[in-house]
Amino acid sequence: KKDGNMHKHAFYGEKISRDILKRLSFSNEETKKTLFLVKNHMIDINRNTREILLKRFIVENLEYIPDLIALRFADTLGTGYFEKARIPDRLGLILDDMKKNNIPLSLKELKINGSDVLSFGFKGEQVGEILNELLDRCLRGEIKNNREDLLMVCQAKKEKETK
Repeated sequence: KKDGNMHKHAFYGEKISRDILKRLSFSNEETKKTLFLVKNHMIDINRNTREILLKRFIVENLEYIPDLIALRFADTLGTGYFEKARIPDRLGLILDDMKKNNIPLSLKELKINGSDVLSFGFKGEQVGEILNELLDRCLRGEIKNNREDLLMVCQAKKEKETK
């Protein structure tokens, strides 16, 4: 403990929580969720993580993000930092911005699907790789999540491949 802070407490908290949850016979699903929340409740605590990394984190863990935001708020209140608790959680702000700006939160939210990619002649693993690339490019703001733009990227990739 330094300066009133328990350094690495998320790391140690996850280990302790795992043992307790196992001993209390929690389900695998509840254990997974709880360990995720304990492990990640300090993410971007200094608000200096690059936004693209937080967007990817949100997409990869979307089912837990609302609970994580709530936990972070409760944790801040529990430490007595009432003024700090009034500052909106950056994860929540980014999530709201993604929703407002039609940035896909999953592959399913892309305005094209695997069948569209297949229609360009891509096969097998290429399809998933291209869809993941399109999602990442949407997250980075390089392309908009609309059918025309996504299909143009696929067309350009196919033309580049056949050269």
